[in-house]
Amino acid sequence: MDQTIYDKINDFFQGYPLVRMHKCQAVVTAEKDKPDILWIRQGVVRMYQVADDGSETTLHLFRAPAFFPIMFYLSHRSHDNYYFQTIETVIARKAPAEEVEVRIQIATRSIRYGFGCLFKNIWPK
Repeated sequence: MDQTIYDKINDFFQGYPLVRMHKCQAVVTAEKDKPDILWIRQGVVRMYQVADDGSETTLHLFRAPAFFPIMFYLSHRSHDNYYFQTIETVIARKAPAEEVEVRIQIATRSIRYGFGCLFKNIWPK
């Protein structure tokens, strides 16, 4: 990740509480309407789906530095088919979705400039 982008995102999340999650802890459940956004400082979180037969399919592993579930806001899609679970101890900053969503609304107006430029412009220091 570009250092400028990292610094801006990190500065934004510094104002929010640090949370510690244990191995195998559910982070975001499909039942929550607007999950909080987490900025992972340490650890790994698994994104997965559960099929009708109960089998699980891992879709993505989020490793530090990463924040999620940002993709639901960028795509304007529901997250009700997805689950997130730690696969080791995770330390992260937790920001309310509504506050992060304001930044995303600004970003969607500038999406034509590219993802890297986008984050340089919306995460002011």
